[in-house]
Amino acid sequence: HNYKVMEKMGKGAFSTVFKGLHRVSQKTVALKVSREKQTHETKILAYLNREFVDGVPTLFWYGRVGDNTCIATTFYETTLQNYVETIWSTNFDPCLKVLGICVQLITIMDNVHSAFIVHSDIKPDNFMVDSGGHIIIIDFGLSSLYYNVEKDVYKENTPCEHLIGSPKFASYNLHVGNSISPRDDMMSLGYMMMSLFHLQIPWSNIPEQ
Repeated sequence: HNYKVMEKMGKGAFSTVFKGLHRVSQKTVALKVSREKQTHETKILAYLNREFVDGVPTLFWYGRVGDNTCIATTFYETTLQNYVETIWSTNFDPCLKVLGICVQLITIMDNVHSAFIVHSDIKPDNFMVDSGGHIIIIDFGLSSLYYNVEKDVYKENTPCEHLIGSPKFASYNLHVGNSISPRDDMMSLGYMMMSLFHLQIPWSNIPEQ
């Protein structure tokens, strides 16, 4: 109850995101509200914050409100997609600017993977831009550890019956039922960067089954 809900910003398959305001500090935050009784994303974000991973939101608070699980994180006004579209329409040399964004994206993925986390849902909707033009990766609801530090072993490649993440940007390995690994994040990032350059992904118009 320390936060006031201001306006709805977006809705996904499992949750709704609102713009919120801390009642005391007047700090604007993003409030993610889910009916699911899960704390997975909260644990992932808290871990990444403890590891000081750059390019991820700060987790301010989490808890239950009624039947909902809620988390409060850093609020970002601009989506990566809108940011890139503005670059294409207003810059003299947009390709160079978008290339700089791609370098940022690769660096962010390296930061996350260095903390032994695989994101599992790389797509334009899951990247935001802060006021300084820095790219931020969001939505760790499908993320997981790909390496067990205590046992010093990598996660086994176990068959997966259901596709994880967005079908349009998912790697071939996921489409054929392999479990996800950092390579799949990078392949998805490659597909996504093609879309940022207005390049058509060959399978974009294939109907989803």
